[in-house]
Amino acid sequence: MSPSTVLPPPGLEITPRRWLRWLWIPVVFAVLAVGLWWLGHPQDLATQDRTASAQATVGRTVYLGVTDTSQAGRTVRVTEVTVPEAKGGTASVKALICVDGSIAQTTDATRFCSALVDAADRDLRIGTDQLILSITAQDAATIELDRVRVAFRDGLQRGESAAGPTFAVTFLG
Repeated sequence: MSPSTVLPPPGLEITPRRWLRWLWIPVVFAVLAVGLWWLGHPQDLATQDRTASAQATVGRTVYLGVTDTSQAGRTVRVTEVTVPEAKGGTASVKALICVDGSIAQTTDATRFCSALVDAADRDLRIGTDQLILSITAQDAATIELDRVRVAFRDGLQRGESAAGPTFAVTFLG
């Protein structure tokens, strides 16, 4: 036997590192985890540190703007708007989208919007359209509402966020 063909004893063999073969698994897991986190965490909608207030007569509908133009150019698909329970009295509150317009407060939104549509399952083009609330009370009261919560889709991302200011509407009898 020549010296170059001598085999080492069985315990002294040098083999490739087997753990390198499995290194791709934690890398794929990490990339997948980051991707899933990103899908569920879009940028929040803008909130405002103020209370939007208005006055109206009993039975008249008041329209108040929720979103502002601070995120103009962003388009989100509104899937659901959760309006908090009214404090101070009973009122009918609906979330709408003012298409091609915006308001701060009014009793006649049709003067400022080309159309008023239900907010659920609609595209909201921030800066062009506006999420608004319509509030109607049948009794004299001051209706207070916390911020609305909006479930939305922004491209591939899905999320839920508070939006707009808090509200106080005085209905006079």
